[in-house]
Amino acid sequence: MKTSEVAQRADLPISTLRYYEKIGLITEEYVLREENNYRNYVPEIITYLKDEQTLIITAKIAEIEDAQKNLEASKQSLYQLLKMDITCEDGFGKH
Repeated sequence: MKTSEVAQRADLPISTLRYYEKIGLITEEYVLREENNYRNYVPEIITYLKDEQTLIITAKIAEIEDAQKNLEASKQSLYQLLKMDITCEDGFGKH
């Protein structure tokens, strides 16, 4: 299967396929090289790519959720600081 066909079926840009190959997500078991060095992908690549996309999206969602939790904790800390009765005397803060 040609690169353009894989890209279309997997709903990915060709550049993403090449990137996945470069970083090792697409291994040699899925890519055969023709005599002219063109890529020829095995049909199983489509299922593999869709599974990988699911894993990548799941990981990104987890990262976003962690960032939101950290943001919420930071907001709570800031809120607690703002609630404190801080007075200044002689240039030094007191709690």
